[in-house]
Amino acid sequence: MALAVVLAGCVPLASGSSPGIAVISQPPVPFAVAQTAAALEAAYRQADFGLIRANQPYRPSEPPDLIGVPRTVYQVVLPRDPGAGYVVIYDATDPVNAQALATSMQRYLGSGFGQTNFPTDAQFAVQLYGSTIVFGWYSPGASADPATAASALKVLRSFGQAFPIVR
Repeated sequence: MALAVVLAGCVPLASGSSPGIAVISQPPVPFAVAQTAAALEAAYRQADFGLIRANQPYRPSEPPDLIGVPRTVYQVVLPRDPGAGYVVIYDATDPVNAQALATSMQRYLGSGFGQTNFPTDAQFAVQLYGSTIVFGWYSPGASADPATAASALKVLRSFGQAFPIVR
C-alpha cells in the first residue's frame, strides 16, 4: 500500500488537479496506431507542421462498422486554427480488415448521408497505412487559415494508400 502511495506521487499531474492525486487522462495508444502516428508525424514535420495527441475529445461522423474500432485522436498544429486539424487513427488489427473498413469509410463519406455532419465544402482524406486507417478533413469556408489547412490535408493525402472520396 505504501508503495502505491509513493508511486502515485510520481505521476505527472494534469493541470488543475490536486497534489498527490494521480490523473490518467488518456488511454494507452495501441502499438499499430503509435507506429502510424510516428510515421505521420515525420511526414508532417517535413512539411513544417507538428502533430500532437489531441487533448480534447473528438469523434467524426463515421459508418456503423467503425464505431467500435479502437482509435486515437491527434491534431495537426495549426496556429491560426487551434480547434481544427483533427486526425483520427483507427486500429483495424490487420491489413485485410483495415482495407475493408477504409472502403466502408470511403463509401460512407461519398454518400450524402455521410457528409451531413460536415460543412458542405468539407474535403476529406481517408488513408490506409498497414493495419490502420487515418482520417482527416478540413473546410475552406470554416478555416481561419484555409491555405495552411489545405497544405496540412495535402500531407495527409500523400500518406499511405489513398481512398479518395467521390461526391
